[in-house]
Amino acid sequence: KVTPIERAKMFQEYGEEALKQKGKEEGLVMGRAEGEKKGLAEGKKRGLAEGEKRGLAEGEKRGLAEGEKRGQLNTARALLEFLDDKTIAQKTKLTVVAIKKLRREK
Repeated sequence: KVTPIERAKMFQEYGEEALKQKGKEEGLVMGRAEGEKKGLAEGKKRGLAEGEKRGLAEGEKRGLAEGEKRGQLNTARALLEFLDDKTIAQKTKLTVVAIKKLRREK
């Protein structure tokens, strides 16, 4: 802050118009800095929200795919003693190679 004495000295040295101009320039600099700070905070907030949204969607997608695959494998294991590899592959949408591998693991 500028004291009244400092202001008076500046007024004498620079004149009223120069002081007004200097004040405007300082105000612009401070305003820009504050605006930038607020803008960065808002951008960070929005970015985190969007990232969280995308992450949850991707996690859900992966989880569903993994659950479906496990279900297919469990169904195939249950059918191994009753059906041939080709039929199990058709019913579970697994490959015949995957069914053969399950048979070897049994």
